[in-house]
Order: sequence, then C-alpha cells, then structure tokens
Amino acid sequence: MTQEHSLFLSVRKIHDLVVQSANVNLKSYDLTVSQMLLLCYCLNFGDEFVYQRELERYFDLSHVTVIGLLKRLSENNYVRIEISETDRRQRKVFLTERAYSIAADIERQITEFEQMLTDTLSENEIQSMQKYLDIVYHNLISQSEKQKGSRT
Repeated sequence: MTQEHSLFLSVRKIHDLVVQSANVNLKSYDLTVSQMLLLCYCLNFGDEFVYQRELERYFDLSHVTVIGLLKRLSENNYVRIEISETDRRQRKVFLTERAYSIAADIERQITEFEQMLTDTLSENEIQSMQKYLDIVYHNLISQSEKQKGSRT
C-alpha cells in the first residue's frame, strides 16, 4: 500500500472510531455526533436563533441533510423551528431548555474526548496536528471547489 493510501486508511479508521465512540457516549441523550455538532454551534449564539441556511453553510451540508438533523432534534425536544416572518423560505432554529440543560455535560464530554485523542502529545505536537489538519481540510475544500467548477 502506498503512502497516500496509508494516509487515506488512517483518516478513515480515525473517523470511524471517533464517530463510534462519540455515538456511544451520546446515546443516553438520543443524539448522534452530527446532531451534537449542530447543537454546539447553536449554543455559541446564546439565546439568539440561528438560520438553517447558516448551519448548511458552516457544516457544508445539503439542505436535505440539515432538515433531517433538525427534524430529529425537534422530535427529541432539543430545538424549536420557526418560519421567518419576513422570508418564508428561511427557518429559524431556537434551542430549547433541554438543549441548554445538557450543554455543560456535552462540553465536558468533548473536552475529555479531545484529551483522550491528544493524551500522549505535547502542546507543540497538538498545535502542529491542528495546523496540518487545517491544511488538509483546506486542500480538500479547494479540490472540491475545482471539481464543482469543472462540472458547470
């Protein structure tokens, strides 16, 4: 297996383990990793609402995917969704008391998980890893945009 394939396999294995472990920890809240990430993003805005379109853009997810995530969050009483009075195409996402009640515990779990990921790394190594992950992410975004441009 070449180095590129080895990197690809490593990224895939890490992704699978992260999602599997997080989903186990979130099961008691009736949440998935994707749902939890949406909640965490919304928590950054305090009592303010977030437009659904903001979630689509921030997470680079399709309209249909975000609708499905929000539907399940709404069914589990984590969010309330309202249609904008000024633009019926816009949906406002509000967190509920249930979301606020678990915020500190979710934040603690994320911190513990990140500590587990970096347990044997020095602060410099953690900073380097973040730098390289950012570079890889931007490389993939750039490539994705090039591919989109070549299709049109």
